Amino acid sequence: MSRPGGAFAPLGRVIGLWRYPVKSVGGEARDALWLEGRGVRGDRAWAVRDAAGKLGSGKTTRRFRYLDGLLEFRSAYPHAGDADVPHLDAGPVHLLGHASLAWLRGALPDSDIGPERFRPNVLLSTEDETSPESGWLGRRLRIGDAELLVREPTVRCAMVSAPQGALPRDPGILRELAQRCDACFGFYADVIVPGAVRPGDAVERID
Repeated sequence: MSRPGGAFAPLGRVIGLWRYPVKSVGGEARDALWLEGRGVRGDRAWAVRDAAGKLGSGKTTRRFRYLDGLLEFRSAYPHAGDADVPHLDAGPVHLLGHASLAWLRGALPDSDIGPERFRPNVLLSTEDETSPESGWLGRRLRIGDAELLVREPTVRCAMVSAPQGALPRDPGILRELAQRCDACFGFYADVIVPGAVRPGDAVERID
């Protein structure tokens, strides 16, 4: 159902925000994020380099090299400035729905499933908990002051099974995602209109 001005009824609300100043290193919960064309301001602005000069990551690609143990560290970035080159895997902003976490907890009742394993920037509750965010793909969303285009599913790697903080190693998580949903969990989105996002902000379809 749409509302005056072309906006749809709210899909849900923001219930958690994070950014990760150093790629593949633990991040920080935030009470607000600024979303801009490159993504979340201050997110993945830096990366660890190995002795050969390759950028460290949770997986090996053309640009990155797997470095074990990065998630055992934490990073924080209290300043408002930013770096010019983001060390992103695929998309500027990573969205995850609470309903998807609930679904995975039901599928893996003996596993410790928390949003930290999946490193979202924005965690969203949805009004219809029986229909997770699969319907977001290709949609334009307003979240707080920002507008985003949901571009593609987030393809998961071994990082979701890696130990971090109090979370133990759990290879069954990636195996379950691979078997049930082609290892996709959450979505990447492009920022169409920059703006601030805060906990409690409504999520609305505007296309």
